Amino acid sequence: MLEGEGMTEWLNPKSMTTPGVAGGLTLMITNTLGNSFGTPLAWTALAISALFGLIVLVVNAPIWQRAVFWILNSLIIFCVAMGSNITGIELAPRAGSNTTVTESSRGAFEASSDSQSFFKLWEFR
Repeated sequence: MLEGEGMTEWLNPKSMTTPGVAGGLTLMITNTLGNSFGTPLAWTALAISALFGLIVLVVNAPIWQRAVFWILNSLIIFCVAMGSNITGIELAPRAGSNTTVTESSRGAFEASSDSQSFFKLWEFR
């Protein structure tokens, strides 16, 4: 592998490494902004995912293909971040937190959490 080739492959929109890393960063940024400034978590995560999804602009492809990559990558990034957040909520009780997640009768996840927890449920309101 050539020296500059590694970064080019990491920036490749067809690679799953980019959405995976971007999902982790989205989780971290979203929960930090939410805990610090009270931003709506789900909308913040969606916006940050869309920003990370813009990485496809560096690709030499037709505009329609870049648009499709942008939408798909943004949704994948959002899903990775949301899944990681739910995993964090699920694992938090084992780490001594008072956070619990239950599945309600309507199929949505509900969480009761203390205000000190980093992981909070993302809800669209």
